[in-house]
Amino acid sequence: MKKILIFGSGFSSSYILSYLLKESLNYNWHISVVDKNPVLAKKIFNNKKNTDILCFDVNCNEKRTKIISESDVVVSLLPIHLHNVIAKDCLLHNKSLFTASYLNDEMLSFRKEVEDKDLLFLNECGLDPGIDHMSAMKLIDQILDFGGKITSFKSYCGALIAPDYHNNPWNYKFTWSPRNVIFAGRNGGKYMLNGKIVKVDYQDLFLHTDKIKVFDKHYESYANRDALSYLDLYGVNNISTIYRGTLREVGFCKAWSLIVDFFIKNKNLKGSGSFLLNTFKSYIDDSNLSEKLSFYFDDILKSEVNLSKDYSCPEDFIYDVLSDKWVFEKQDKDLVVMHHEVGYTIGSLSKTAKSSLVCLGEASPYTAISKTVGLPLAIAVKLFLLGKINSKGVLIPTLKEIYNPILKELSFEGVIFKEKL
Repeated sequence: MKKILIFGSGFSSSYILSYLLKESLNYNWHISVVDKNPVLAKKIFNNKKNTDILCFDVNCNEKRTKIISESDVVVSLLPIHLHNVIAKDCLLHNKSLFTASYLNDEMLSFRKEVEDKDLLFLNECGLDPGIDHMSAMKLIDQILDFGGKITSFKSYCGALIAPDYHNNPWNYKFTWSPRNVIFAGRNGGKYMLNGKIVKVDYQDLFLHTDKIKVFDKHYESYANRDALSYLDLYGVNNISTIYRGTLREVGFCKAWSLIVDFFIKNKNLKGSGSFLLNTFKSYIDDSNLSEKLSFYFDDILKSEVNLSKDYSCPEDFIYDVLSDKWVFEKQDKDLVVMHHEVGYTIGSLSKTAKSSLVCLGEASPYTAISKTVGLPLAIAVKLFLLGKINSKGVLIPTLKEIYNPILKELSFEGVIFKEKL
């Protein structure tokens, strides 16, 4: 009996747990989940055959290394800073590891040992990063396979609220980590347009937007991290334009730029909620975007709720406010939108290929973000255990052997890209 070990069972775990539970019954696999508070795992597994749930802190070295040693493959859904703790035990006990998180320098430092031990450490196998790599590489490889030459690459992704559930002035709610949303863009953005490198600082990022249309719906986007790093990653070093953007509903970015301005101008500001709110009042009073800003603060202005709390920085204050205001309600449905545009030439002709995904979530916890983050990871684990992924090393899913079967199975699960070559 093959043993699958999963660390973490938070907001994005519903689909990976449900999918692997189904497959465990087909292939007689055993699944163990480790979590300090495994509420979702208990709900999904509900004493099902071939499953067990272990309640302990991952920092408990003795318990962690023992359970890893008894497993055949390990999945980490934990915060990225804990992946390396898991990775070291996987190396110690010769176990392969799967994550949906960005590949960092410390994970890369394990590359030689992973290769020497003939293991697979597959990272960035979620949504973004993950499905973005797979769908982009499929499009790029298709063009190259019929003799085209890539000239430009643009990619967009957004975790949004389905239009029927827009019920606040921002048309936005938290469908994934609130803290990550609030701190998004702090390192600015970088891309290349017609051979010219463009760097956008944090303070300008949300005013420096691009407009994009996906299936007759308009969105705006801001630059997502450093797009230039994808030139080498996707093997398109000779192109003149590369851009990666995060999608938001039209009107979001201009309003959010005021909050970013507040962060930057008051970055060392500490104090009570009352003090921070008074500091922020000018943004509400002077802005023609007051409807969005007042949505946050009007009720606080009328009461003393949370105003006595001490905050170490203005971001923490905004986080507290948004935690109540952008709550993803039980009846809400989310939406994941991904879109690629690849410019290419074939002979003397210039063309553009497009690949688009719109995935509508179901009732919580079976959200679109959970589906698109969890399913690719779950499918990769299944393919690995069935011997259909033979690549080894510290990898991301840009190889045909990995992305083709995952995308194929995702389409069976309703995660379908519409391509136009």
